[in-house]
Amino acid sequence: MMAAISVLALVGMGTSVVIADMLKGESAAINQSGSLRMQSYLILASALAGPGDAPETYRQRVSGAEKEFDVRLRSERLVGVLPDPGSGARLRAVYDGVAAYWGGQQEPAIDAYLSARLAMPGGDGAAHDALDASLMAGTDRFVGLIHYMVRLLEEDAERKIHWLRVIESISLMLTLVVVAGMMYLMKRGVLSPLKDLLACAERARVGDFSRRARHTGADELGRLGHAFNAMAEDLSKLYGHQESLVAEKTVELIRSNRSLELLYHSLARLSQYPVPSESYAALLREVQKVVGFSGGCICTEAYGMAHTAIQASTLPGSAVCPSVCSLQTCVFLQGSASPSVTRVDDRQFLAVPLDDQERAHGVMLLEMPQDMVVEPWQTQLAEAVGRHIGIAIGTGQRISQGRRMALLEERNAIARELHDSLAQDLSYLKIQVTRLHAFLQTGDGYPQAESVVEELREGLNAAYRELRELLTTFRSKVETRGLRQALEQAVDEFRARGDARILLDYRLGDCPMNVNEETHVFHIVREALANLVQHASAKKATVTLACDASGVVEVSVEDNGVGIQAVRPRVHHYGLVIMRERAESLSGELRVGSSAAGGTRVLLRFTPGEHRDGFGSHPD
Repeated sequence: MMAAISVLALVGMGTSVVIADMLKGESAAINQSGSLRMQSYLILASALAGPGDAPETYRQRVSGAEKEFDVRLRSERLVGVLPDPGSGARLRAVYDGVAAYWGGQQEPAIDAYLSARLAMPGGDGAAHDALDASLMAGTDRFVGLIHYMVRLLEEDAERKIHWLRVIESISLMLTLVVVAGMMYLMKRGVLSPLKDLLACAERARVGDFSRRARHTGADELGRLGHAFNAMAEDLSKLYGHQESLVAEKTVELIRSNRSLELLYHSLARLSQYPVPSESYAALLREVQKVVGFSGGCICTEAYGMAHTAIQASTLPGSAVCPSVCSLQTCVFLQGSASPSVTRVDDRQFLAVPLDDQERAHGVMLLEMPQDMVVEPWQTQLAEAVGRHIGIAIGTGQRISQGRRMALLEERNAIARELHDSLAQDLSYLKIQVTRLHAFLQTGDGYPQAESVVEELREGLNAAYRELRELLTTFRSKVETRGLRQALEQAVDEFRARGDARILLDYRLGDCPMNVNEETHVFHIVREALANLVQHASAKKATVTLACDASGVVEVSVEDNGVGIQAVRPRVHHYGLVIMRERAESLSGELRVGSSAAGGTRVLLRFTPGEHRDGFGSHPD
């Protein structure tokens, strides 16, 4: 139908174009033939006007009008629309008649009139009137013939317009008929099935898949309806399956949320040190609630597996947990790297190892009902809780071990300091007392005894000073605020104890040092400042700490005092020795020499552990 409408439209438009083009020539021909009538009367008027005083001009004027008429008569605008000669068409015969009348009668009559008018005397009025009347009568007959030709041209144009009107009317009527039929078929074969499909889709949108499309023919919409019915059937089955899956996923989501809450609470309870037994018991109760066990206990090793310790228990009865948490059971279960179901004393337990990826610390036993089958998520959750407990136990043990090691290291440091300083002084005093006793046994040993007493006095004073310096050193520490604040406090202290103006130039920036390194640097600077105040007699000193691009730390204490060469070596004093030992513990180098200002310069160079080993800083 769309093709038929297109064909009718093309026929109508093509006909209109052809006839319009033909009418364009007809209009020009009608205008041209109409101009022949006007030209005929123009020739008559020129002839009737008379020669006047210029006979030659009179003849030329009339001849020119005749030539113009002849040109118009044979113009292509007129001849082009006429039928071919010999076709027998009436319009062609009339045109040929007009041409013949013009050449055979009208033009000769005009020429005869001009000749007679020029030959006739001017006073003969009656003869003029008769001659004029004859010419006018002939012109009227000729114009009547032209008028008939024009009427035939108009009739031909009207006939073509009539056919155009008829063809357009027929095309319009046929187009209306085709459009009406197409609208009827569109409503019956397209709109009704589409409305039915839309209604089915609306029902399916709200979850009702029972509606089926009625139009299931062989055409496109029928195939679409058949496909929709098959889709609705599949969606109905899938929707029912999805509802069951949603219910299952909801249960799993609730279970996952409860598991996450359990893991969060376990981390919160196990983050403190030491972990109270109440936290273990509360954690066991939460595990029972989430996983669905009836009770449990946490057993850990004690005294190198010689005994087992019960950290917490929620099993009913006071004697149940000790019997379950026996040494043999704990040893057996710690050999397993993953949770396993075991039976102890006719009771079924899920045994979860407590480890921290380094070693096993115990086992968590969760009692299961006799008819219970452990699901994978229950095992995974219990294993995660057990790993948290193992990490907490291992972290606590490492913290305790670290504290014991720190205490032993501090005691060793105190013993080393006492041995290298105060113990040496006391040994020297003991020797002097022996000498004094020997001198006093002889009668003439009093002069020597006085010198020994003087040495004893000096030794006691030195030992007392060493003891005070040691006490000050051990009481001084790097505060949690950092090395810079500790050095500023030490500089203020020694500035107040002496007359030297001590400046601190701290340019370490982001150079990382661990606590042990900061402590050694602090004590080396403090010992250098103590020597400066006691022996250098300096007026100005500078403490500089800097770190270069390669990560090497440089610490210098420089003064403008008497210099290291002018200071008399002190007997039984070990400050520089201890400073060098501290530098060696830093894997660095300590240099003591003269400064540019003539005083003393103590220089320490070392590389912190992070740059030296390629690892992050860590306290010893």
